[in-house]
Amino acid sequence: MKKLLVSLAALIIFMTCFTACSSQANQESSYFESIIVVETTEYNDIVAETTIVEEETVATIMQNISEVPESNESSVIARLDFEPYKSQLAENEQKVYDEFLIKIRNYEEFVVDFSDLNCNIDYDGFHRVTDALRGDYNELRLYLKTSELYSDEIYNGNVRYISVRYEYNWLRRDEFDPEFMEAHLEEINRVCDEIIARMPDGTYAEKYEFLGREIYNMTVYGENDINNVPDEEVDGSYAYMNGPILYGKAICQGYAYAYQYLCNRAGLWCITTSGGCHCWNLVMLEDGSTYNVDLTWADTENDFERYFLLTQEEIEVDHTLYEGEWKATGK
Repeated sequence: MKKLLVSLAALIIFMTCFTACSSQANQESSYFESIIVVETTEYNDIVAETTIVEEETVATIMQNISEVPESNESSVIARLDFEPYKSQLAENEQKVYDEFLIKIRNYEEFVVDFSDLNCNIDYDGFHRVTDALRGDYNELRLYLKTSELYSDEIYNGNVRYISVRYEYNWLRRDEFDPEFMEAHLEEINRVCDEIIARMPDGTYAEKYEFLGREIYNMTVYGENDINNVPDEEVDGSYAYMNGPILYGKAICQGYAYAYQYLCNRAGLWCITTSGGCHCWNLVMLEDGSTYNVDLTWADTENDFERYFLLTQEEIEVDHTLYEGEWKATGK
């Protein structure tokens, strides 16, 4: 009887890979049901590092996970009117994106098995989908985790499984509590809604400027020295949207993620782009043209206007865009 050696390697995905995968979905059932998964409760018993399990043991726990009813979804992760990163995915990947989002909004952990012939997505497609989810839904960066699992005997040394689970990416807490996460997101939304309520009517440019100046004025660049907050509450928050919004401290990622989240919540198109180990934003005006906004450099150089609504030519004077990132179209 063949045996399977499974080892766990933690991986946090921040960049996107590119290859495609064919689809064999059952048209009468949920698209995700044909992605073979392992129930997380049983899966945890077989993935401890260096654990040996029988091949048949793995086979007996491979089964579909049905969708959780809509009523159990997160009350604070609202579906966006626009999902720009999803729009860049292939059709089969967009369907998996939708299925993943349902499960993630329910904090449902699951494991994808790439070795199954009916799997509708491959390794690179999986990462394109999860990267797109994080790109469109900035709050997922706070707690969404993926881990790769290798199977030397059965899957020729390649990744066979990837698990999707939840951990605090900014907190020093071992056990994830969905209720705590919901309360934290509700507090972020409360602050954002108070800002949006003060946003004056006007052009898109005026709205982007108002929201940008709010983040600009409420945030100090840096990683440490956040006052009057327990250490465990802010550990790492400077790299996420809660850094500026709740704690007033951030590095470039925090500025960009917070601005994107605030704009999206106000109904304005905004994404995060990057290059040269730096992050900033793209925004879209009424005519569909896009422009760069860099709140980090605006803040550190105390010059908001210099880094607001820049064309691609203007931003490239002192910024280097990573290959494949979005470029501004405005002139």
